Parts: sequence; structure tokens; C-alpha cells
Amino acid sequence: MVLCLAMMLSIMVVGAGAAFADQSDIDTKHQEAVDMCVALNIITGFENGKFMPNDNVTREQMAKMICVLDNGGKEPQLSAGNTFTDVPADRWSNKYIEACASRGVVVGVGGGKFAPAGKVTATQAAKMLLVELGYDDDIQQYSGSDWATKVNVDATKKGYYEDLEDIDVNAPLTREHAAQMIWNALQANEVEYSYTLVTNPDGSISSKVTVKDKFEDDTGKDGLTLLEDKYGYDTHLAVVTDVAYDDDDSTYTTEFALLDDDYNIVTRSDSSAPITGDFDGTTDYSDLFMMAVTVVYDDKGDPIAVARENSTVLAEGIVNNIDDVDGDNKITIGDKELDGLNHFR
Repeated sequence: MVLCLAMMLSIMVVGAGAAFADQSDIDTKHQEAVDMCVALNIITGFENGKFMPNDNVTREQMAKMICVLDNGGKEPQLSAGNTFTDVPADRWSNKYIEACASRGVVVGVGGGKFAPAGKVTATQAAKMLLVELGYDDDIQQYSGSDWATKVNVDATKKGYYEDLEDIDVNAPLTREHAAQMIWNALQANEVEYSYTLVTNPDGSISSKVTVKDKFEDDTGKDGLTLLEDKYGYDTHLAVVTDVAYDDDDSTYTTEFALLDDDYNIVTRSDSSAPITGDFDGTTDYSDLFMMAVTVVYDDKGDPIAVARENSTVLAEGIVNNIDDVDGDNKITIGDKELDGLNHFR
């Protein structure tokens, strides 16, 4: 038996209820994305208690998801319109499609039609989410003859296809794949355009357009993610320090301590006690004990979820060859000694 000390590829959603009736049908690789999109109210289950992860997403469903995302997980107040001839004003999705069309998120399929019930492809969904991120449809030429190539290049740069490398970008997008792409987009930095006047060799003056992450400047200031902008949520590195079960209400209390950017436990200025927090949920996350994670805080400062960190194996060894933590807080695995309480990468 081999023990690997690694950061867990997991997601905790605080307050999440019982699992979907078809929970086992959800690919474990996409479970965190599904959980997060459900927690953020972007994708919901069905009345029968199922998620239906392998069902295809329609173009009108994708439009609604983006509108709810754009409004921070709340149902937006929108108006009906008549942009597309095949989307009458009384169709349930009309207001979402109209809102997306007004912002250039969607442009239709040609001939004045939108094909609302048509299956959305990964490339089409990526284009919608890129515009939501701030990319300009015209500047990026997302509507030209080779629009799909341009979309997929930008989508790849922004990490939209992380954990989706094996999908056919021209095939219909499934619900679990849509959740993964949306979760990837939420973690990406929004972009903006800058314009610079340049002198051409012939003496004429033209404008050079550059796209960059918002707030990206010479000071090294971090960018603004879609999650931060639309939901007002913040994230912090942390390490899970305890998981306790309550027999009375069948819930688990997960405790954590915050980490700095170098993965050291953050301590209070007046003592060596780490800055901690906890939350209750219905899932046992003891597998995450002493693992590095990212805590997501809502706009009230309450922790609502813990998202994965990139997996990194620290060391591995035979179980019987692992010494206990000694007085110096060192963990010895074979001939490797790890700082057990200060570093969790």
C-alpha cells in the first residue's frame, strides 16, 4: 500500500442537500464543477431529483445559464423582444435570448433565426462565455468564416477546456460538461481592451488594439475573475484541520486554517494561533484532512464552498515506513522529512 500526500481534487459545497438521485452517473472529474454551478444557482436539477449529466444542453438553456450567472446567481429582470423570428415573445426563453443578443453573447444561426431548441456545441458555449468575460465579438472576429478556430484558441488560453480535453468541440455539450466549462470560466480573469495610436511607415496614424486582463498593470495587481465580479465572492487558500461528525443532526463540521500565498498558515499578530474557520455540511470530507484547498467566501464574508487546488504529490512511501509527527512537527516518509504544519503544497 502506498500513501501519497497530495492536495485533493475535491469540492465542498456548504449547505448542499442530499446528492442527486443519479449522482453515480456524474463523472467524478466533473463533480466539483456540477456542485459549484448548483451552489451558485446557475444549473439546477430536475423535479425528479436527478441531474441528468449526460443530457445535452440546448441553445436557449445556455442563454439562461449565462443570464443568471451575469446576475450573480439571481433570476434577472428582463424584457421580451423580437430579435429572432423563431423565438416568439411568449416563449419561456425569449427574455434570456434577447438579453444575450443585446450584449453580443449570441448572434443567431442566420436568416434571422436562433434555433432555441437546437443543441449547443462546446465551441458555441465557449464563444458565449468568452463574450461574458469581456471579449468583443467583432474585434475577435467570432462571426467570421473561421470563427470557431478563433473562439477555441481564446477559450484554450483562458482555461475553458480544462478537464474537457477529450470532448469533441463540435458535438452537443452535455450538462456536466457545460458545468465544467462554466466553472472554468468563473475562475478566469475578465478582459478589457486598450487602444494605442501608432504611426505607420507611410506616415499615417492608426489605432492598435490590445486585449489584457482587467487590472493587469505594471504593479502586478491581480486580475478580476468572473466569480469575483458577478457574485462579489472572494477566495482564500486554506488547509483542512479537522472534520467532526454530529450524531444529532447527521452533519459534519469541517474546520480549516488560512494559508498565505507561500502555503504557510496565517497567524494572528498577537499570538501564534492560526486564523481559522468552519462550516457545516452533509458530506464527510475527512479525506481532505491536512490538505490545501481554496475557500470561497460569499459577499457577507461567510464560507460557502471549498474548491480544489492543483494536485501535487509531495512524497510517497510504504505505510509502515511513515513515522508519527514528532515534537518538531515534522513528518518522515522513508528518507524524506516534511514540515507537517507549515507547508501543504
